[in-house]
Amino acid sequence: MQKGIKERKLKETRDLLDSYGYECYDFNEFFESLGIECIEIIPPINSTVYCLKRADKQWAALVLGNKKPIVDFGKYIHMWGYDNGYCLVSVADEDRTTFANRGIIDANGKEVVRPYTYNDIFNFYGKEEPEIVALSKENRIVGLDRNNPSVVISKNPFRK
Repeated sequence: MQKGIKERKLKETRDLLDSYGYECYDFNEFFESLGIECIEIIPPINSTVYCLKRADKQWAALVLGNKKPIVDFGKYIHMWGYDNGYCLVSVADEDRTTFANRGIIDANGKEVVRPYTYNDIFNFYGKEEPEIVALSKENRIVGLDRNNPSVVISKNPFRK
């Protein structure tokens, strides 16, 4: 993801908080007011769900304005950020050879692509590709529908 996209999304969130009457220039201050201390915040792209990482390295997902996360801290080892209502998640630590522990959740925290369904699902946060790229159990590249990632729409998104 281009660095500018994340900064632009964070500025949009600051403006939104200002419009709600919060004079919050530090996101940690805002989330601390909800009882959440974060070391990393990933703003959503075309979504309303933020991914938050605490100092203990546990992740959660929260809709701005709600006090209760839609995904509790610790359910996933890593969250890459919501883009168009979906987020790539990991249920186990990854090394350079194992990525099958990745899945995709929707804006309600429901798994739409369960972990271990594919050998890998590539990060799609902030990407412009029309499809989510995944590696099947047969080690074939497939394209998943960005509007419904449970649906395979192409056998090879790189070959048109």
